[in-house]
Amino acid sequence: MGKIYIDYLRNGQGATTVSAFSARARPGLGVSVPVSWEELEELTAGDHWTIQTALQRVEAAGYVDPWAEYADTRKVQQIGAAIRKLAG
Repeated sequence: MGKIYIDYLRNGQGATTVSAFSARARPGLGVSVPVSWEELEELTAGDHWTIQTALQRVEAAGYVDPWAEYADTRKVQQIGAAIRKLAG
C-alpha cells in the first residue's frame, strides 16, 4: 500500500479511454470531453472536439475552468479502505 499507479499508457494509440479534457494521441487530436445523456445522440465521432475547439465547449457549458478550485482543495483523500474493500 501507499502507492498510486498513474496509467500514462491510457493516452497511447491503442488506448480506449482517457481522462476528461485530455487530448487523444490520434490524428486530429480529439479531446475527451464530458457530455450529458442528451448530447450523445448528436455526436457522430469520438473526436468531435479537438485541441482547437475544446475551450469553446468548456465555455459554452457554463464554466470557464474545470480545474479552478483544484489548487484551493486541501481535503486529504483516504482511499486505503476503498482499495482494501475492492481487493476483497
